Amino acid sequence: MSSPAFQRIIALDGVRGLAVTLLVLSHFMISKSWETTATWKVLHGGWLGVDLFFVLSGFLITGILIDTKQSSTYFGSFFKRRLLRIFPLYYACLIITLLIVYFIEKAPERLVGYDGMGWFFAYASNIAIALKGEWTFQSDWLTMGHFWSLAVEEQFYLVWPFIVYFLPNRPLMLISGLLVFTGPAVKEYFDSFFGQDSLASYCLTPCRMDALGAGAFLAAFLRQPYLEEKKGMNKIAIFLAILWLYSVYKGYSQNSLEIKWNAAMFLFALFIVLPYRHFIARIMVVYGAIMTAEILMKGGPSEKWTFPILLFFGFIYLAMQDGWVRKFCEHPFLTHMGKYSYAIYIFHHFCKPLWEYGFGDYLFNSDMSPFLAQTLYIVFAGLLTYGLARLSWIIIEKPMLSFKDRWAPVK
Repeated sequence: MSSPAFQRIIALDGVRGLAVTLLVLSHFMISKSWETTATWKVLHGGWLGVDLFFVLSGFLITGILIDTKQSSTYFGSFFKRRLLRIFPLYYACLIITLLIVYFIEKAPERLVGYDGMGWFFAYASNIAIALKGEWTFQSDWLTMGHFWSLAVEEQFYLVWPFIVYFLPNRPLMLISGLLVFTGPAVKEYFDSFFGQDSLASYCLTPCRMDALGAGAFLAAFLRQPYLEEKKGMNKIAIFLAILWLYSVYKGYSQNSLEIKWNAAMFLFALFIVLPYRHFIARIMVVYGAIMTAEILMKGGPSEKWTFPILLFFGFIYLAMQDGWVRKFCEHPFLTHMGKYSYAIYIFHHFCKPLWEYGFGDYLFNSDMSPFLAQTLYIVFAGLLTYGLARLSWIIIEKPMLSFKDRWAPVK
């Protein structure tokens, strides 16, 4: 019998589908004629889908770990299941890249230093990117720059099960909450260490623990929403509400991003102490969306602040409740995309050079309007990516996942 921790929640499949759809649209928006338009800035902001993935991952993984904490196969089952889900397709892509670089492009000299494949085989490409100060490069045919997020996930998997196992629920909530609150400071520290133009604050795991921690906090909190039972919470809630409103006012009147971020954290604290969480979560989504859109439109250090994380935290909470957000996330298109989201994420960027050389350059250099060329590119590249994801599911992922209950049972 499967553990409740492994029962699939349809709405969360839809959240996965939304995240990967945002990323696909972002990375397939390649027409330079759109760069100054509001449409480009909004759609290209779909790269924030990776933050949604991180919040969702923190939520799901922490939930699984808490629910199987008493299992005699706690560590073994978790690591084996992660291995079956992630390793086969990931390492298949690495081997394909090696074969192409060595035998088709005949350029093994590229695979040295921070561009070496060892970083990828060790799930450390995010570290290589941070040390190099720019994206790694191996092949003209394929690109693996986006594998940095898979490295972050794997590094998270190696540490977090031990933290969950040895910490009771309340300290786990405290640690997770602190990761959210200290997120910007951690990113600023890594920027000061590596330099403002470095990708360290974008790619390194400590700089992504605010998103993973937000999801982890939600998973632990939903299993023990004890704070509302304590006396004096109403007075604390009123105080936090006043601080939030005041910070929003001061943030906009002084045009201070830092004060606006303080307001976001007061809102996060309100979610913890108030029983009216549906209401607070809706405010989180609206305020987080407004602030995220403002940064995307005006420019700014969007990766250094917690606004998108606040947005996605509230969104995932609402997706678990009855209401229009849950219905939206249960839409068949999103849940279908969610089922194949891992392979879609891998292939959409992995094969992007092939899509560009194969038909993208022709479309954008033709006489058709930039809008039509961009639309056709998204359609063609999207269908090819989806086709590869379906093929991967049949050949690699589904056969490997069939071993889960036999090789990694939860007892």
